[in-house]
Amino acid sequence: MKRHAWIGLLALFAASSAAYAQGYIGIGGGSAEANVRVEAEEELAEIGGECGVTIACSFDESDSGFKVFLGKRFNRYFALELSYTDFGTFSAAGRGASPTGGTLDFTLTADVWSIGLIGIGLLPLGSAFDLFVKAGVAYWKANLEGAATDTLLGTLSESDTNEGGNILWGGGLQWNGKRIALRAEFERIDINDVDIDLVSGSVVFRL
Repeated sequence: MKRHAWIGLLALFAASSAAYAQGYIGIGGGSAEANVRVEAEEELAEIGGECGVTIACSFDESDSGFKVFLGKRFNRYFALELSYTDFGTFSAAGRGASPTGGTLDFTLTADVWSIGLIGIGLLPLGSAFDLFVKAGVAYWKANLEGAATDTLLGTLSESDTNEGGNILWGGGLQWNGKRIALRAEFERIDINDVDIDLVSGSVVFRL
């Protein structure tokens, strides 16, 4: 009798998993923010400037971000995604006294994107909604462009590329329709002590 009960439970679990197992693709967009002050102050220190002391600095730490992703939901509680995220462009600028005695102007821009492999844990809230958390590893790349103009020494410009791998994590809420789903979520990745956040909405198409 107990054996039949276990077989019944396993069959029910398998049927439930099969009902939820599906591939999907999605696209989304939203608002990205990055605290670029840290990176800008480090770059400025290399040429003898200091924000708030010798240089009046301004920061543009928000932009529009977008993402595309491909995933598979294995059962009610777990999914796996491969995603590409463009976090946008962030910048800093400043003007003030140069160590040479002249005037110094500087600009710094950073374009950041990532590719991530993300595991998602889902908690069904009835039949229509899922609460979820996510975490995984993301390869990221930041393209940096900097320029400094000293009225006595001229202009120095530099381009650099930083890249690496870090943990990407987040969470959100998903509404499930018959063929599509709508998702609202928050994501964060820490790149060289710079936190980049993305708050986005996505449309998910079941395959």
